[in-house]
Amino acid sequence: MMPHSIRSGGACVDNNMAVTIHLGARIARPGQFKFLPNMVMSKLCMAEPIAIMIFGGVFDRFPDLRYGTIESGSGWAAFAAEYMDGIYESQRHWLKLELAMPPSEYFDRNVYTSFIRDREGIRNRSLPGGRNMMWSTDYPHSETTWPDSRKVLDWQFEGLREDEVRPIVHDNALRFYGLN
Repeated sequence: MMPHSIRSGGACVDNNMAVTIHLGARIARPGQFKFLPNMVMSKLCMAEPIAIMIFGGVFDRFPDLRYGTIESGSGWAAFAAEYMDGIYESQRHWLKLELAMPPSEYFDRNVYTSFIRDREGIRNRSLPGGRNMMWSTDYPHSETTWPDSRKVLDWQFEGLREDEVRPIVHDNALRFYGLN
């Protein structure tokens, strides 16, 4: 009998490795006046590969697979999870698509997002799609909050209890990367 990874492509699951995609999940549109719009769209387009994996049944075949959109922002994920639930329910019959659970549940089990600045994502942390977010600084790239990372972090998490902040700045990353 062949090992799981050879038989089914589950090498990442077999080796407890997370899969990541960086915010460059779309065609770059170079040029000074396209740079900032491209940065916005580089976050939002992360929903597409997630949708392909969910609707393609990848997480049904590999329920332990961890998939992360890195430096992608997180605020869009709750919308995407809810929207995918709605279109799955209304479209699945004619598509003859059967998933083991609603798309939003795959978000909460398999999908992780990370952000640098995203107060809206933090506000949505308890919604489906928002439960596996991770904070990052993006040092030393141009989008970094350094050298004011601590100040920005405090501003973003203002009013939250430690038990609400800790998963986002610590626990979720440990779980995502399989670290103990």
